[in-house]
Amino acid sequence: MIHPSAAITVALFAWTASTPARIRIETPRDGARPASAYIGIQGTGPAGSAVELLDASKPVRTVRPEADGHFECVLHLSPGRHRIKARLAANGSPFTSIEVTMPANSPAPIRGAPYELLQTADILLSHTPGSEQEELDAARYTHAALYLGPDAEGTPMVAEAVTMERTAAGNPLGALPLERTLIWRGGAAVDIYRLRDPLPFAQRDRIAEWARRRVTEDSAFWSVTEDFGALFRAWLLWDQQRDQPRDKAEFNRTLEKMAALKVSPDRLNCSTLVWQAYWQATKRHIDLSIPNRVTFGGLSGRMSTRFLNRLRPYLVLPDTFALTGKLYKVNGA
Repeated sequence: MIHPSAAITVALFAWTASTPARIRIETPRDGARPASAYIGIQGTGPAGSAVELLDASKPVRTVRPEADGHFECVLHLSPGRHRIKARLAANGSPFTSIEVTMPANSPAPIRGAPYELLQTADILLSHTPGSEQEELDAARYTHAALYLGPDAEGTPMVAEAVTMERTAAGNPLGALPLERTLIWRGGAAVDIYRLRDPLPFAQRDRIAEWARRRVTEDSAFWSVTEDFGALFRAWLLWDQQRDQPRDKAEFNRTLEKMAALKVSPDRLNCSTLVWQAYWQATKRHIDLSIPNRVTFGGLSGRMSTRFLNRLRPYLVLPDTFALTGKLYKVNGA
C-alpha cells in the first residue's frame, strides 16, 4: 500500500513534468500604445531555452532567456494593431500574448540603423554632421547615449545629454523615446556598443536606472565657459615653445578641476553621463574611460602630444568608448 504522502508526491511530480514551462511577456502591458515605430519587449522564460516571438502567426524573432530567465528584444512593427505571442520554439505552443497598437506616421529610421539589436544598457554612438567636435578633434563619433529599455507602453527609452540648442525635450538632459533623441534626429551614422564581458540583466538594469535618475533630477549640462572652458584654460597655461606648463601649480589646479568634472554626477555631458552610469552603478568596477585610446585630429591634432597626454586621463569622449577595447560593436565590424 502506498502511503498517502508518497502518492501526493508522485502526483505532484507527474503534474510538474507535464506542465509546460511558463513564459511571460512582462513589458509592454497588454493593450499598449508605444510612442515609437519600435517596441521593446521584456519577459521571462526557461533559462537557455529558445523563445519564439510571433506577430500574429508570423515568427519575427527568436530569443534565449539568460540564466535568470530574463529575455528582451526590440522589434520594428508597421502601424496598427498587432498580436504579439511568445512560445517555446521547441514545441510551437503559444503560452502568452499581448495586443499592441503601433502609431501611424512614425518617422523612418536612418537606413541600416541597428535599433532592433538594442539591449538594456547598450551604448549608442553617432556622428552628427556639423558638430563642433568635427572641427575640434575630427572625431569618428560626436555623440553618446544609453539605452534604458522600454517603458510600460513598450516605447524604447534613451538617456542622453545634449546642448540646449540640440535638445528636443526643452531640457539638455532627459530620458526620451528613441525618435526624439539626437541619436535619431542628428545621427548620420549610428552604432551600438556592448561590453565584451556580458553583465546579467539585473546589473544592466541598475546601470540604466542610475542614468534615468540623473537625467530626471537636478543634473545640468556642462557650461561652455566653466566646464568645457577648462580645456582651453589648460591650453593657455601650456608653453608651446618649451612644451611644458607655464605655471605648473596653476596647470595642475586646472587638471584637478577637470578630474572633478569627470566624476561629478551633477554636471554631465553626453559622454560622462554614459561613463558614470557604468562606473557608479557597478561601484567603480567598470571604468570605460581607460585605456583612453582617443586619437586627436582637427584643431586638437595641432596641439602638443605631451599636452594632450596630460589631459587624456580626464577626458571622456564618444570615441573613448569605441576604442577602449572593453566594448564591441554589436552591428558588425
